[in-house]
Amino acid sequence: MVAKNVPLQKDYPVLFHAYKLFLGMKEVKCNKCGNEFDSNEPEIKCKCGSEDLKITNERRKNTILHCHTNPEELDGYNLNMMVERFGLEGNVFFTQGHNSNFTMPPKRMAELYNWADCLCMASTGESFSLPLIEAMACGKPVISMNFSAPIELITNSGAGLLAEIKGTFTTKLMSDLCFIDELSYAKCMGKIYEDEKLRERLSANALKLTLMRKV
Repeated sequence: MVAKNVPLQKDYPVLFHAYKLFLGMKEVKCNKCGNEFDSNEPEIKCKCGSEDLKITNERRKNTILHCHTNPEELDGYNLNMMVERFGLEGNVFFTQGHNSNFTMPPKRMAELYNWADCLCMASTGESFSLPLIEAMACGKPVISMNFSAPIELITNSGAGLLAEIKGTFTTKLMSDLCFIDELSYAKCMGKIYEDEKLRERLSANALKLTLMRKV
């Protein structure tokens, strides 16, 4: 996540909730048909009807959600406290000493994007979303919500996945914003994490879009 810690705009609570769901999802492989899928259901059965399954979720516990933001922004969320509330200690980290009033040099930002496997962007709405474009320029798959600017950016590029939304609301300034579906977002995380071929395809599409824009 690359976003200033601004409540009601950048949806860190939804992101953390989705990540917690992602960590808790079971990785399932059917010993009968070989089908692989994720599940958070208490009773699991393959679509072929078999209950002969190999179930684990150990690998996901080694993942990291890095947030390029100030976790204790004066007018923002107390993200350190939020990490504790969701029980994500050891899995969520922040850019040390980050000051949202100063921009990081482009080279350092490129290093940050290239360190990650994908960019997760969660907000109530985006007018442009520069981080999505920057991540695509580095060949990184992206995840965002099926609302506002990400729809066009991700649908046209084929460089990422869109999480469904629960609904929308209108502010007193007549701006339409959305509620992200945390489970849908978690499933998007799971797809990119589990499917190497999908990651490669999304990454190739991201670079293709960047080259087209340069031309």
